[in-house]
Parts: sequence; C-alpha cells; structure tokens
Amino acid sequence: MTNKIRWSFLIVVSLLGASAMSRATQGPKLWAVVGVSEPLVYANSNGSTHAVQINFGLVNDSQEVASTEPGSWRLFINGQDVTESSGLVGNGPGPSTGWGTLKPHEAFIFGKVFPPTKYFADPGTYEVTWKGSQFSAKPVIVRVLPPVR
Repeated sequence: MTNKIRWSFLIVVSLLGASAMSRATQGPKLWAVVGVSEPLVYANSNGSTHAVQINFGLVNDSQEVASTEPGSWRLFINGQDVTESSGLVGNGPGPSTGWGTLKPHEAFIFGKVFPPTKYFADPGTYEVTWKGSQFSAKPVIVRVLPPVR
C-alpha cells in the first residue's frame, strides 16, 4: 500500500471510531411525532369547534432503556406552552409499565381529545408540537375554518 492510501485508511477508521464513540455516549435516542386526525375543522355558529384529536408517538430508537420523563412533556400551540401539558398528554390510559421508561425499539402511541373552545376557539391556523427533555416532534398544522353559513 502506498502512504497516501494508508493515511486515508487511518483517517477513515479514526473518524468512524470517533463517530461510534460519540453515539455510544449520547444515550438512548427518542424519536417523536405528533399528528391530528382531522387537520381541517369548522367553527360552529355558536363559537365552538369540532373536537380536535391529537395523536402522539414516541419511539426508543436505541439499544437501551430510555427514561421518558413524562413530567417534562410539553405541548405547544402557536409557540405558546400549554401550561397543563403534562396532565393533558400523560394522563389517562397508558402502558401497563407506566410512562416513565421505554424499552429499546418500543413505542408509546396514544391520542387525546383537546377541548376546542379552549385551544382552537377562533378560525385560523394553529401549529401544534410536542417536546420532552430528550425529544422534540416536528409541528403539525390544524386549521379552523369559519362557520358554515
């Protein structure tokens, strides 16, 4: 082998080793998603809207048990922190092992119905996202259309 090939090989092997070490020290990787069953809803003539169901998914994309810290879960609507987020998202029926840990390659998948008059009262576009101490879902859009006349 020529010296150039040896040096190139050593550099590639060193970079791969450093990459593997940095991944190993990062801990569990959580992947999150948020979605809605109906992205378009109409406001009713009395000022309320149809119920808005928001669906959540959290995947442990690693080889180790992950602490999901449900107390850190926050829901944001148009960038505003929903103050009772952890109670809304983590409350109600859940996994038999609880919300606190997630085994490797397993997932939490659940949905919640949100009071429309409180969170989606006016016609407009709402950006909804879900975050925790170790994850952040990309936002989803809910559009509330004016009442049908």
